[in-house]
This record gives sequence, structure tokens and C-alpha cells, in this order.
Amino acid sequence: MTTEPRTISFTVRIPRFPKFSALHVPARQVIGRALILLAILLLCISGYNFRWILGQLFAVPETGILFMFLGGITLGIGVWLTRPTLEQMRVTKNPPAPYRVKIAPTILGVVAMLAFSEINRLAFFSPSEVSQHVQALLFISGALLTAYGLGAFVDFKPANWFAPHYLLLYMIIVVALILRLSGLAADVHFMIDEMHFFDGIRDLWNEPNLPLLRPMNGIAMFPYFYSYMEQFTLEIFGGDFYGVRMMNPIFGALTVLGVYLLGTAMTDKKTGLLAAAFLAIFPPHIHFSKLASSAIADPFFGVMTFAFLITALKTNRTRDYVLAGLFWGLTAYWYEGGRLVFLGITIIWVGMVIVWHRPRQHWRGLVLMGIMALVVFFPYYYATPVYTGGGLTPRLSQQGHFFYFLRDLQEQPVLDVLKLHWDRALSFTLAHVVYSPDSSRFYYGGEVGILHWYVVPFAFLGLFYSIYKLRSLSLMILVWLGASLVGISFTVPTDWTIRYCVIFPVLALLVAIGIRYPLDALGLKPRLKTVLTLGILAALTYFQLQFYYTFHLPLYNQQARADRYDFYDAWDRASEINGVYKLIYASDTGMFDPVIWSMRDIKRVTMDYEHWYPSEGIADELATLDLNQVYVFAIAPGDVETWAQINAVAPLSPALPWSSYASVPLDRQYALYLYQPPGVAPRR
Repeated sequence: MTTEPRTISFTVRIPRFPKFSALHVPARQVIGRALILLAILLLCISGYNFRWILGQLFAVPETGILFMFLGGITLGIGVWLTRPTLEQMRVTKNPPAPYRVKIAPTILGVVAMLAFSEINRLAFFSPSEVSQHVQALLFISGALLTAYGLGAFVDFKPANWFAPHYLLLYMIIVVALILRLSGLAADVHFMIDEMHFFDGIRDLWNEPNLPLLRPMNGIAMFPYFYSYMEQFTLEIFGGDFYGVRMMNPIFGALTVLGVYLLGTAMTDKKTGLLAAAFLAIFPPHIHFSKLASSAIADPFFGVMTFAFLITALKTNRTRDYVLAGLFWGLTAYWYEGGRLVFLGITIIWVGMVIVWHRPRQHWRGLVLMGIMALVVFFPYYYATPVYTGGGLTPRLSQQGHFFYFLRDLQEQPVLDVLKLHWDRALSFTLAHVVYSPDSSRFYYGGEVGILHWYVVPFAFLGLFYSIYKLRSLSLMILVWLGASLVGISFTVPTDWTIRYCVIFPVLALLVAIGIRYPLDALGLKPRLKTVLTLGILAALTYFQLQFYYTFHLPLYNQQARADRYDFYDAWDRASEINGVYKLIYASDTGMFDPVIWSMRDIKRVTMDYEHWYPSEGIADELATLDLNQVYVFAIAPGDVETWAQINAVAPLSPALPWSSYASVPLDRQYALYLYQPPGVAPRR
């Protein structure tokens, strides 16, 4: 009897990613989260290596760059393994709601814009025919009527304005406004390139029918729109820094709101709130929200353009497209950098969206957006060439070397030109964001870059995370950052912080994404994640504000005055004394007369001034002094010889009180002495 051999078959299953019974988490999740933690550590090391050491020479921190790329690659692998969710922009395929363009208001709006354009081009009007207020009314009514006719104000649904996230938003905006209003005239008590806007107000006072689109002067070749608004705040809040600078805190707080809307449109409300909270306490944004410059207005209109455009792509609502076009058109009327950057970014990104998503259902909305933007853009591009000799980029042509760069590309090898541009300009531009301080020592100064070293890791996390997860939105971020920084690199000098205002909102968005989403990817419990997020935000708030007010502002106030005494502070103190005929600076240190002229006109002070140079001798000036007038003499502290010469001819009072502004360094102040003719009652 034969038996068949028995075979035993069995199957061994080797799971690709075995589960850990203790954690009940797939191995790929464990490995991915470990890599994300490692990436956070690497990027923290990178940020630490990007810190600027006081007194060092500029040198690109190669270690920081190396750890940045290692952290970015590690984060990418970790994100690929964990596959965290992140709400991405999905272009809706739903057709737009039926809407019929209102012909009458649209035509009225276009006619108003054409009239405004012709008034400023001076084709059929002379400069003395139309009031600046009528011009402003034509522009505003033209924009609003066109927007109304195209559908910007339809389909508004009532919202619960007392929902918790709105209450948090209100608190953030109030905090942002308080930070920007406090110390508005005191924290920076001298003129930081604001003279152009002060002069703009004076021009508008002296020429009631001045064309608003005429460039303010040969340096600040921007329209008078910002000065036009500043003249109203000046009348309301007083004729000093506080009154003229009031528009900037308003635009600063509005940009905080705009960043919330953009962050919410890109991802969700929590990210929007985080971005708004960070921008509210961001030192460079606070700083430039305290200065009377239109550079802080550009980001608001650009951010609102993107917020409504992304919302429109997600909903296909007509009103969002039209509002996006309205704000896009308004980017043309402030600082030239913002006008060029947001014009280019929007065109490039919309083109990418069309190629990437093929939004056939959105053609109507995109066309309406383009029409709205064209109507608002038109006056600037139609009238400006009359004043600039045909150029549409007068500031870039004057301050930049872009056109020289194009010429070099035609005459030299491309790689040589690009390398030279990197060495001379672009490397400094990129480094200023995360590493090196403002080289001007005047606009922002200090000893750190735009982002402090402990903020840099969150910005890097946000940048890499958005690249891996936000897809088409990350293209917008990259274009926004890339186009802005490349454009700035063609200006001279290339690392003055005031030129970077256009990227402050996108930096806030990246920091918000970098704080929130890596914590999501780590799979933490919601309560722990909330505690960590709030803890990080609280720490950033404390250190950023403590840094700005305790360290940065005192240092900046020293740097900006350099090696000269504060001639403006002396003039300001003397102008508060009733009946002073003339302030006389008896000092060899320099002063900039146009600053005094501008502030004298704005404050409507009649006191005159002179500048004597003791090293050249002041005997002739003393001999011609009218001793029947009241004078204030500004003398360098410790200059006993000059004081004695003046006192021998015009007996001086004891030194007047020093500046009441703590921000004016004591060693940068003039000593003031009052001369009064005999028999005249003492004045203070």
C-alpha cells in the first residue's frame, strides 16, 4: 500500500507597515511624525545659524542654508508618509449664479473715470479748472458705480458677526491698532523720508485744483492720493506727526483684517486668525505703520485682491470677482513697488490657474474682474506718461538698474550677468529677509533682518509645507515672494526694509502655516495642539514686542541720527515757545533744511531759523544780530566757547528743558538757550 506524500502549505503575511499594538498607529505614521519632528529641529538649527552677530561683516550663512534644505527635504518625506490633511483650494465647477449687468450705473462709472482721466491728462482741461475734491469724487464714484453695475454688491448674506472667531478677530484688530497708534508721534520723533508726503499736503493746500495723478516730485514720483487723504487726518488730529501719520495705523490695521481674509480663503479661519495675530505684532509692520508713507498702503490692496480672487475661484460668485478687480485696480495709486508687484503677480497666477485648473465655468467672472480692474487702472496709465515723458515706471527707472541689467544681458554671457547680479544685489535682498539688518540705518535700522532668527524656522516650515500641500496656492506664494524679492534686487540699495512692505503679509501667512500645520501632522490631541499653538503665539508676541520696544527702537533712534545732533527736535522745542523770532543753530553738525521747511508749513509756525558754523567764525553774524528780537540758540552740549561768544553779545538764559520725548537720545540733543531783549517778560 502506497501513500501519497503529504504536503503542508502555509502563507506568511509580512505587512508592509506593521502596527504597534501599544500605539495603534501604522509604522509609516510613526516614521513620518518622527521625520517631521526632525525637520522642525533642523529648521530651528537653520534659524539659529541665521542670527546676525553684532559687528560682523556680511557673509551668507552656508550652514543655515544647508540645514534649511535638509529640514525642507526631511519635512517633505515626513509629510508624504503621514499624508496630513490641509484644506486646499478647489476651483469649483459650479456655474455662476445668474446676474445681469446693470448698464446705467456701469456707463456712469466709466464716464466718471474717463472724466477724471482727462482732467489729469490735461487734454481738454487746464490745471486750474477742476477742484481736487471734484477729482476725488469722480474717481471714487466712478469706481463704485462701475463695481455696482458689474455686480460687486449682490448676494451678500448676513453673517453672525458675534461668532467666537469674529470676536477674536476684533480683538486682534484692536490690538494691532493700539500698537500702531501708541507712540505715533513719540516713538520715531523725526522725519523718515516723510517729507515728500508733507510736501504733498502743502502742494494740495497751495493748489486747490492740482491734478491728483501728477507725480509729487522728482523723487517720490507717486500720485497725490495718499497726501490727499493725509490732509484730512491732519485737520482732524492736529498739525504734527500724529495728524499726518494717522493714515498709516489705519492701513496697518486694515491689512491685518486683509490677511485674515486671505488666510481664511487659502485654508481656514484658524490659519487666518493666526496670520492676522502675527502681523499685528510683527515689528517691521508696526514700524512702517507709524510713518507717513504710502508704502504701507500697497499690501492692503494686494492682499484684498488675492483674498477675493481665491474666494471667487472657490465659489464662482460674481461679486467676489468684481471686488477682486476693484482692489487690483486700486494697487496702482500708491507706492510704485506695490503697483508693479501686484500687477505682475496677479497676471502670472491667474495664468497658472487657467492652465492648471482649466476653469471653464469661470470665464465670465474672470472677464468681469479684468474689466473692473481695467476701468480703475486706466486713469493712472493714461495720464501718468504726460508727466513722466512717456514712462510708466518712473521710480524704477530712477532708482533701479533693471534696464542696465537688460542691456548687460545683450552684451555679456547670460551666466556671467546672473552671477554678477547675485553677488551684487540678489544675495543681499534674500539675506535681509532672514539674516542681515537694514543697511540704511535710517528706515528700519537695528541689528537683525526682517524676521528674527527664532521666527525664521516657522517661516521655513510654512514655506515648505505650503509647497508640499497647497499646490496651486503655493505657486501664488512662490510668485509673490519670488517676484517681489527679484524686483527689489533691481533697486538701489537693495536691502532697505521700506522696500519689503509688499511681502509682510505673505511672511505672516507662512509663519501661521508653519505654526499650525506641522502640529496637525504630528497627530496631537486637539487640546494639546491648541495649547501648543497658543503658547507659541504668546511666546512670539512677548519676544517680538519686547525686542521692538526695549531693544530695537532705542538702537534705531541712535542709528538714524548718526553723528549729528537732532536739528528737528531742537526746532520742535523752540517752536513751542511763544513769540520767538528766530532759532539759530550754532553748530558745525549737519542739518537737512527741507525737513524744517516741510514741518514749518505743516504746523503753520512762523518762526524762522539760521545755521551758524562756529568753526568758520560767527563774529559777523553776531554783529548783525537784531537784539530787539527774541531768539533761541541751539548749541552743541559742552561747546562752552560758542556759548561764551554768543552770551557776550546776547545774554542767554539758563539752558531750556531737554526734549520731552524719551525716544530722542540725550546725547543727540542740542542745548537750547533763550535770548530776550531787556524789559521783555520771560517766555516759556
